[in-house]
Amino acid sequence: MSNLVKTVSIPFKIKRSPTDLLKALSNTVKLDSNRPNYALIDDTILTPLNPNETRRFILAKASGIKAARFMIQKYPQAFMKDDCEPHVQSFFPEKEFTEQDLKYPSEDLIYSLMNWGKFFQAYDTYLKCKDQNIEVSEECKHILLDLLSINNSGDIKERVPIEEGWFVKGQTRDMESRPKFVPQNTWKKGAEAEQMFNELRSKTTQAYCSLIKGMAMYKDYQSACNMYDEMKHYNLVPDLNTINAMIKLIRMAPNEISSEKKIDLMMEKLNDIKNYEMMPNLKTFNSCFELIKSFNLFQNSVPLTLNLYKEMQNLKIEPSLATFSHIISIFYPNKDTGAKTEILRQAIERVEAMANGQNGIEWKDVDDGTFFKNAMEKLSFGNAKNLRLVSKLHSILLKDNNIRFLNDSYLFNRYFELYLNNLIKFDNPENVINEWRTFTPYIFNRSIFIVEKMIEFVYQNRCFDFVPEIWSNFIELRAKRSSDFCSNFIATILKTMVEYNESNLEFISQYGTICEIIIKKYPYHIEKVESDEESNFVPVTYYWNSQMLSNLFTILLKCDKLDIAYAEFENFMKNQNKIAGELSEKCVTSLCESFIKANQSDRAFEVLNLAVSIRLPNIKELILKIKAMNLDSDKRTILDQLKI
Repeated sequence: MSNLVKTVSIPFKIKRSPTDLLKALSNTVKLDSNRPNYALIDDTILTPLNPNETRRFILAKASGIKAARFMIQKYPQAFMKDDCEPHVQSFFPEKEFTEQDLKYPSEDLIYSLMNWGKFFQAYDTYLKCKDQNIEVSEECKHILLDLLSINNSGDIKERVPIEEGWFVKGQTRDMESRPKFVPQNTWKKGAEAEQMFNELRSKTTQAYCSLIKGMAMYKDYQSACNMYDEMKHYNLVPDLNTINAMIKLIRMAPNEISSEKKIDLMMEKLNDIKNYEMMPNLKTFNSCFELIKSFNLFQNSVPLTLNLYKEMQNLKIEPSLATFSHIISIFYPNKDTGAKTEILRQAIERVEAMANGQNGIEWKDVDDGTFFKNAMEKLSFGNAKNLRLVSKLHSILLKDNNIRFLNDSYLFNRYFELYLNNLIKFDNPENVINEWRTFTPYIFNRSIFIVEKMIEFVYQNRCFDFVPEIWSNFIELRAKRSSDFCSNFIATILKTMVEYNESNLEFISQYGTICEIIIKKYPYHIEKVESDEESNFVPVTYYWNSQMLSNLFTILLKCDKLDIAYAEFENFMKNQNKIAGELSEKCVTSLCESFIKANQSDRAFEVLNLAVSIRLPNIKELILKIKAMNLDSDKRTILDQLKI
């Protein structure tokens, strides 16, 4: 037997990045409509189902992160072991500089302070170096100026946890979406950044650009313009990012400057780019589009936008989502303008082509996240023909990881609210209900606005089987305070249930249960909120009307809940002066006939009194039926004396 030589080949080691594992895991994170977002997974009872609960849940987690950071900072010696790869400095305790550390100023100390984000102390150390004739290089001064400009003459702001940032950024978006919102000038004039600029021996291009971009970032239009003009006066050439920032800042010009003048200012900056033999980039054009968008109904907006977009194509600059977001806002400034153009369709088709490309949709501009919300909002201005585009836009969002572009609470919730609202307006009931079940409550936590729209849709399309589910959604949505009464929703759900005329006992029983819950949670007479202190009792009024009560009584009678119906009828009789209008004739007749059929003569007689007072047309028939019952002599005498 021959000897077999076995060889072992060792494969070459694959060199991997420290973050490759995280990237692989991130590709497994997808939307799952059957379970909450991974950030919200907890005990079943604690899983949030409405916006308020979600906000409290996530902010509680953010509070825990802040508490952990506090402990790290308070006991840094317990957290100094560093086994992380790559090293993330922000995960470790911040270095606190003692008086001894700051006793001997030097350029190295300035660099150390800057590395730890202590820019104010770094500037103070620079002044000490100057007083003690300690040499500080111009390079160090330029770096300090750049950092002071970026941070508006202060230190790095406290890190906000990602969870809290979701809502902080969302609140900012919400404010920016309001028509009268005007960004505020928050630049600290004459502070450390400008002082550092004045300390430089020679004012270089880099120094001017750093200061101008800082002023532009914090919306100081006049100071930035003065510095920009001064820079040009000394024949210094600004970099492209500085010119882009100046274009974007034009919208902060004083109100007395007209739209035509702002266009002239924009063209001056574009001519500067040409004269300096620079090549404009994506941010240049997006800044121009964003400026034009702020003009609202300015008559030259559309042709100017088309010319800029054509030039963008000639330069072979690929647009980003922000480009299309600004363009559709220019063409669709409000619901009465732009709905007949094809720009929105073309923009969505271009984005679809980007999504189907080899690299998918890339994040190129800070405003890219506004596209999906903006496009869905503009689609709501049209008609049912837009349904195909609504579906196409939504499929693009759900492709790969494109949902990351809804990067704060406002954009996320507003997009899904608009999407469901468009389906409710244009789509068939089967698809609307399927999409509702897919995206609520775990992906989209609903809002009272969309729930009211949904119950109106259920009523119009007679989706009687969906009524118990939408009622459950309403109960989940509302807070647990008895004052949370939504009369529109209650009125519509009662109006829907009362029109169900089939004999499905399961639905009828569920409708009766819903009415009992409504009566218990939202009684239509004045109550007092429970409180530990007698002096804190606050009256709460629920705004019922006679039509709502008529529907309520009719449903209770269909469900054979006569005792509950009569108890509420007594409440109505005690408080009818607080209810607008009268019970319907059909309701009063049904009440009376139901009690007659159940041989409850006393109750039927009480309802008859109301029928007489409102002059019910069929009052004679009801009197004859009640006379045929076992009545005491007093009531029979009253009936005989009635003059109808």
